[in-house]
Amino acid sequence: MCQPNDEMINIRKQLDQMYSQEAKTLLDSFRHIENLIGSTHSPTTDGYHCEMLIRDYLRSKLPSKYSVDTGFIRGPEVEYDGKKLCVSKQIDILIHDTNQFAPLFRTGDYVIVLPESVFGIIEVKKTLDSTALKDGLYNIAHAKQFMHSRTLRLPYFSGIISFSSDITQETIKNALGEVPNLHGYLPEAVTCIPQFHINLVDGAPHEYKWHVKHFSAVSACENSFLLSLGAFLYRLNETIDTDNWHNLKLRFTLDSLNKTHEYHVDYPKILRSSILPRPKPPKPPKPPKPPKPKSKRKPKRIQRKPKTTK
Repeated sequence: MCQPNDEMINIRKQLDQMYSQEAKTLLDSFRHIENLIGSTHSPTTDGYHCEMLIRDYLRSKLPSKYSVDTGFIRGPEVEYDGKKLCVSKQIDILIHDTNQFAPLFRTGDYVIVLPESVFGIIEVKKTLDSTALKDGLYNIAHAKQFMHSRTLRLPYFSGIISFSSDITQETIKNALGEVPNLHGYLPEAVTCIPQFHINLVDGAPHEYKWHVKHFSAVSACENSFLLSLGAFLYRLNETIDTDNWHNLKLRFTLDSLNKTHEYHVDYPKILRSSILPRPKPPKPPKPPKPPKPKSKRKPKRIQRKPKTTK
């Protein structure tokens, strides 16, 4: 991989500045709406404006073949918490391919889609606390159950994003480890725009663990760019469009973010047989057997019986 030259570094700084400005604009819009509606809005609609802001932002950033809506995944029957279901819970943001797959149902931004068409499952939270985090993890785990029926094994993204947070790193770590049936169905990213970004990467086959990295939202450079939103978008693009994204020289990277915490989450042994079967690692080739040394045994002499005279 070639080292970036000065011109490329300057352009990347400009990209960081752009992502930072977009994040601040999104937060400003959120605060304006909060100031206008105050505390008089119904709890049932609490956070709808957050979903709307994130949906509009992703529509401006993703290729036109992807539609960004809200709704349900309709798949084959699966068993979840002892119940047989064929429809997921409502997902805040569904990213689905409308070039190859038409929704089963659409009215406005509300859709019902097949698992094959889904490339993104995102939960949006106004404030990320312990309850909201567990709720988002459960919803994503529930939706991922239906994704295993896909005939096309294409990668898809899942994540949680919020506009504020009342949670510590230790609480997040405990939440990822406390809910046992989530392991194997964790999201790829958890982001609070003004505070942090968390990357979750599934381990190698038969490793049965998730590698978790916490990053601060603000860059480590002297400009202090707000890059958590850019990091979330980076993880989304990296997952659903891996080949094209990695071929881009001027793309967002996590190099500018300051890593604050790193650990891994193990799958419980009782669940290892219930998750999607993983391919067994190839056995190492056996070393060739050394050739057998040639025996230096002397040929047997045939002893002839002496002739007897009559």
